[in-house]
Amino acid sequence: NEDLRPKLRTGLLVRIVGLISATDWNGQLGVCDSPNEDGTRWTVRLQNDEDLGLIKSLKAENLEADISQASLHLYGVNFGEGIDEGFAALAAPKPQEDSAAAVARQERLREVRALLGKRNQARKLQKDLADQREQIHTAREEFLRQANKHSAIAKSLQRKKDEKFKHERDNEKEKEHHGLLLGKIDLARQRDAAHEYWDKIKAGHETQALRYISTMVATVASPARIVVEVARLRAHVKESLAKLRTEAGLVADRLREKRHQLEELQREERRATQPERPRGSQEQAAKRLRS
Repeated sequence: NEDLRPKLRTGLLVRIVGLISATDWNGQLGVCDSPNEDGTRWTVRLQNDEDLGLIKSLKAENLEADISQASLHLYGVNFGEGIDEGFAALAAPKPQEDSAAAVARQERLREVRALLGKRNQARKLQKDLADQREQIHTAREEFLRQANKHSAIAKSLQRKKDEKFKHERDNEKEKEHHGLLLGKIDLARQRDAAHEYWDKIKAGHETQALRYISTMVATVASPARIVVEVARLRAHVKESLAKLRTEAGLVADRLREKRHQLEELQREERRATQPERPRGSQEQAAKRLRS
């Protein structure tokens, strides 16, 4: 098949395609060695790691040039695009070369190819290592950023917790103070209710006083305190009334004594201004005064 020969040549890196029976070989790379007489089949040296150097005879229609490889300049020979560097040098014709030298040369070329492959692998590993280092550096920076962010969030949460605790403590104090104020207000209201009740009692409005005290008992928090305040006020009023009665009795006694003294003075004054009477008349007047 003459139209296939320009596409395939010795040393060309090719890819196996279109196999039906041995589909596992599809996609593998190889290097063209030599064609058969009519050019329909080529011997190909496989290039994968497991089958390196294995020779297969394949149809030309199952081979296509791999253009991903760069051109090679080796020993002053340009093997063109997509030619394997090791096998291309090996395939270059060397006239007047005995078989032993050719074998040695082939071995050296295989070593060169192996070294070149290792160099490429080393470069790839170095590139992968650099990428991994860059990823590690990026990840480390991200970790530090997240750690700083987490630290800032933790500080903010702690500050908010402290503020919450302070607000709760202040709220408790305010509630306690509010309770004390309410207690004082309630106590003052109870005392005012008791005094208002007694004021109405003293004014003679007993019905209004009873209605007022009943209303106040229903509104205050501790109705019993109003009763206590009323009882305390009643005891105070009783005590004050008892003192007033005692003082009134003393004043009445002093008043009677003063009246008696006044009467004695008036009698003496009358005796001093009236002429002296007979003794019998005086005794009768004294009797009448005593009666």
